[in-house]
Amino acid sequence: MAMAELLDPEIPVIEINIEVSEVGAQGPAGVPGPPGPQGPPGPSPDDAPVDGHLYGRSDAAWAQIDGVYAPVASPVFNGNPRAPTPAAGDNDTSVATTAFVNNAIAGPNVSNVVSLLDVAVSPLDATLGSIFELVATGDRQIVPVNAPALPGQSQKIILRLMASGADRLFSLGAGAGGFRFGSLITGLTTTLSGKTDYVGAIWNATGSCWDVVSYAKGY
Repeated sequence: MAMAELLDPEIPVIEINIEVSEVGAQGPAGVPGPPGPQGPPGPSPDDAPVDGHLYGRSDAAWAQIDGVYAPVASPVFNGNPRAPTPAAGDNDTSVATTAFVNNAIAGPNVSNVVSLLDVAVSPLDATLGSIFELVATGDRQIVPVNAPALPGQSQKIILRLMASGADRLFSLGAGAGGFRFGSLITGLTTTLSGKTDYVGAIWNATGSCWDVVSYAKGY
């Protein structure tokens, strides 16, 4: 059968045009749904075990911690616990560290020798150290100008008095903040030329003075 015979002129021919377009952009997200049901409550402070031990919460569970943390009341530490060192002269309920105690016993600059001025009235500043040396080229008086570096605590000082060029007579300033002699050591005597005399004194906070407690001559 010829092709022309297949085309019946009485049957209409329908043309279909199909257009293909590109995929569009994704639309906005939808509205979130309602929240889910609430989970079970976690442990409360009231449900900790009651057996005489200390407990803390770890990952929502109670864990025994009395072997890890010290209690606030009467704690017992081990190892090498540390604390801030209080300032010199502190006199309250602060924790006294070993550094604080060592400084209080040793006093300020205990290993240093402080040279006093070779003048007629030589000032002594007790906050600078514990050993004071004066090489005198004339008669000299030593007068303290400051109380000890640690108020409220005793402090010992040593005076090393050296006579240079000739015999020298040393004296110690008295009165408030000055030196005070007792019944056994009543004063100083002349230091021979080229010799050194030593005077030891302790701060008396009640009397606000330096009590002379020792005197050695001729070194």
